[in-house]
Amino acid sequence: MLTGPELGAAIEAARIAKNISKKALAGQFGVQPPSVQTWVKYGRIDKSKLIELISFFADTVPASHWGLTEKEADLVAVASVEKASSPSPHEGDDEYVHVPLKSAKGAMGRGYENPYIEVKGHLAFKRSWIRARGLNAKHLEAFYADGQSMHSTINHGDVVLLNKAQKEPIHNKIFALNGADGVIIKRLSHASAVNQWGLISDNLDKREFPDQWLDEDDEPMSLMGQIVWRGGDL
Repeated sequence: MLTGPELGAAIEAARIAKNISKKALAGQFGVQPPSVQTWVKYGRIDKSKLIELISFFADTVPASHWGLTEKEADLVAVASVEKASSPSPHEGDDEYVHVPLKSAKGAMGRGYENPYIEVKGHLAFKRSWIRARGLNAKHLEAFYADGQSMHSTINHGDVVLLNKAQKEPIHNKIFALNGADGVIIKRLSHASAVNQWGLISDNLDKREFPDQWLDEDDEPMSLMGQIVWRGGDL
């Protein structure tokens, strides 16, 4: 985890990438603008505020931006989830949908077997956000992505949101599948000329992460659902 001026530089870089002013950032976190200046210049920030900050910028920069190890990223994710799941004094609980965050992992490669799964916490999504995307909360769950084959669309350690209601494949959308070696995350592509589906890796290193096109003799795709979020819309 970055500290001191390095953390300050990371905060400033994330702020610029998200295109939010220091004044607006201060308002977002209920502090005065000089506090944000202290964050940026010296990297001095309360731990609870830092967790909120990392969560706020999750749609802009990956966990590695903050120098987090995988274990630290998991702890920050759970802590921010627990905070987000707590009722706000300004907003009613019915304004949010609490989606279970599971310990399962989806591999962006050959597959990740999950012999044991537990609920580690909940992610709080605004009900209006769920409705606007035509989603149903009872069909949603979140888990961790594992591997590099979908980089840079989805990065190792990212939390992803699965819509289990979408079982039919959609061209150029990202899905979680039950593969021979476990759960995998891939972009689906349909070659209409030959009526063939492909499992596509977004990583441009095709020697390391080759695409797979399914033949008639292959087992049909076992879709778990569509990945619709990873700290930002997909």
